[in-house]
Amino acid sequence: MAVTSEARAQTQSELETPPQARSSTTTRSRGGAAAASEIITISGTKKKGGESSQDAPVAVTAFGEQQLEAFQFRDVESLTFYIPNVSLDSVGTVKGVANFSIRGLGVNSSIPSIDPSVGLFVNGVYMASNVGAVLDSFDLEAVEVLRGPQGVLFGRNVTGGAVLLRTKRPGDYYSSSAKAMFESGLEYRLYGAVDAPLLPDLLKLRLSGQYRRDDGFFTNLAPVDNPTNPLQPETQEEQFGFEETWLLRPTVTLTPVDDLEINVMFEHGETDGQGPAAQSQAGVPSPGPFTGFDFSINEPGFIRYVWNQVFADATLDLGKGGQITNIFGWREVLSRGLSDIDSTPITQFHASTLANIRHFSNELRYANEFFDDFWEVTAGLYVFNQDLVYRENRNLLNQINSTLGGNQDQLSLGAFTQMDFNITDKLTAFGGLRFTWERKEAEIASFNPAANPCQTELGLDCAFDFNDDETWTDVSPKLGVRYQIAENNQVYGSWTQGFRSGGYNMRNTSPTATPGPFDAEQQNAFEIGAKTLFWDNKLRVNAAAFFTIMDDLQREVNVPDMAAGVVQIIQNTADANLYGFELDANLQLIRQLAIMGSFGVTDANYTNVDFDLNGDGVVDSGDEDLTLPRLANITANAGAIFDQEVANAGLLTLRFNYAYRDDSFFTDNNLGVLPDGHVIDASVAFTFADIGVGNTAIVPKLTLYGRNLANEAFLGGQTPLPPALAAGAPPLGGNFSPLKEGRIFGAELRIDWD
Repeated sequence: MAVTSEARAQTQSELETPPQARSSTTTRSRGGAAAASEIITISGTKKKGGESSQDAPVAVTAFGEQQLEAFQFRDVESLTFYIPNVSLDSVGTVKGVANFSIRGLGVNSSIPSIDPSVGLFVNGVYMASNVGAVLDSFDLEAVEVLRGPQGVLFGRNVTGGAVLLRTKRPGDYYSSSAKAMFESGLEYRLYGAVDAPLLPDLLKLRLSGQYRRDDGFFTNLAPVDNPTNPLQPETQEEQFGFEETWLLRPTVTLTPVDDLEINVMFEHGETDGQGPAAQSQAGVPSPGPFTGFDFSINEPGFIRYVWNQVFADATLDLGKGGQITNIFGWREVLSRGLSDIDSTPITQFHASTLANIRHFSNELRYANEFFDDFWEVTAGLYVFNQDLVYRENRNLLNQINSTLGGNQDQLSLGAFTQMDFNITDKLTAFGGLRFTWERKEAEIASFNPAANPCQTELGLDCAFDFNDDETWTDVSPKLGVRYQIAENNQVYGSWTQGFRSGGYNMRNTSPTATPGPFDAEQQNAFEIGAKTLFWDNKLRVNAAAFFTIMDDLQREVNVPDMAAGVVQIIQNTADANLYGFELDANLQLIRQLAIMGSFGVTDANYTNVDFDLNGDGVVDSGDEDLTLPRLANITANAGAIFDQEVANAGLLTLRFNYAYRDDSFFTDNNLGVLPDGHVIDASVAFTFADIGVGNTAIVPKLTLYGRNLANEAFLGGQTPLPPALAAGAPPLGGNFSPLKEGRIFGAELRIDWD
């Protein structure tokens, strides 16, 4: 076959380009459509070398670097409308606190001692607390969202699923990138990264950092003094929502011998900003009632995070002897905050918090294939330790000022194995088992308006009225089968058990409820699914149906209270069944166009209730008729990415996405409601042709985008408040409803040097 001069020139150019530069330039030049259709190699199955997301017998949605860039990813919450039956929201009461939910299993709490039902893992390391889980994320190479329980490989607290983030590792050649983003608000973000192979084949460095400043999306109808009527303050408009964050992350890769790779990443970050923008939907006193994004508070509050974390992994390849991997993680997070809970221009219920969380973990595992790949095995040992300090001060009507909280020490040990038996070329049976031992020790100072248990605001020295420790053990099995119908087409089915840790309530504000211990939540989950590729791999369709039996549901029941404002009682309240279906599809009929979509349905019902959920004084059918909180019956999205080469100037990329999420209840008594909403995102990007400067290729890219173009007002939560906090106090009532940002327009300039 004859070779054209153009083809010879392209081949020569590739030969003269360093491998990493060729890879990154090719990835950008192929356009967003190809990136959107890419099948990602995931780490969630913990197999040697990873596994294609299409081969893994689990419901998973994975995003690569280019997809994350196209979606203007800035934290995990950015992906909440792109995945079926998934909500990756923050609670809003305190910024940065995750309340993730997958397939109807989630939490609605800002109490740091409450373990999540959806686990967050960064570079394989478990982020133990919801506090600080949805702070800025950057410089990622992939995000994986695994739906359904992942207890065999990831342990406890993944009954809903797991979210995995992988940060970028150092490259083999010198390269750098920089990005500047400006959004309405005004908000701007500056990002930079440099790859430097300091010692060839031995030591590589990647240094990345980010700075973000947000002057505030919201307008507070802020109160000012009204000397004629102190209870009816006048208002003035004040920009609200200030936040400033900076992060620095050096990563080092060491390869002392050919078969051993060691990666060490350190990250330091700080966030400062105002407290939540929250509505009092009772609208008392005037102005009100509030809708949309209007609100009026007299306490802007604040939030401050300081965190340090170290992740280190080492992989030793033994050839036919298998692979040994060790993953170590250490993290410390200090959080301070102040929130206007009553969300009115009068001081009725303000709360300040302090949380100090330290944890480390280590996982050692082995993976190999035996008997000509007939038997694949992954086995490991795991240790986790956490120290948690929490204090909360409640200021009620400037009359009651009481600090509560507690300290908790936690140790968890685990051993696990998962095996695949490739019985024939098409039939594989798989199974696994995990043993977990866990111990928690807690000392807690309960809320006492008459005698402040912690004498100073957020004081660490407290008169603890509760001391206890408890130990839990659990054995979590998994069994399944996978059948390869044809090349790139499989069906699978599995049964999995999992559990969510028992524990203690550090925010004990009820005079009658004990802080714990509440017991572990147990789960039996059944899933059948199919993963298919059609039309010469141009159409990808993945589907799954699930049925989950929950025993001893662990819930935080929010109850309005005249003395404490809100009481959160944590109990094993009920048993329930959850069931649903989800579909995820991608179509690339032509190289320039990719069409994506997903659809999810989830429903549930209580099978047994042991707690008075609706507060009518009895446990009866009225409680069983309630709906599980944070369960959106329907989620859906549809979008497209189109690329068009523009002469020799570069590549134009257009993106559009529409998403819908059904409403859901925020509280177990179904009085707090998270509204449904339609989300429209769009962007237009132009990747300029490479600018050659000597041996350096410079690639600029300009993107204009809009988020939430329908300007929907979404809430982080909706907590019912009491009608009054004391005799003769102004009426309160309504709900504490922290707001999320509405319509955003932005522009981003990115420049890569290879």
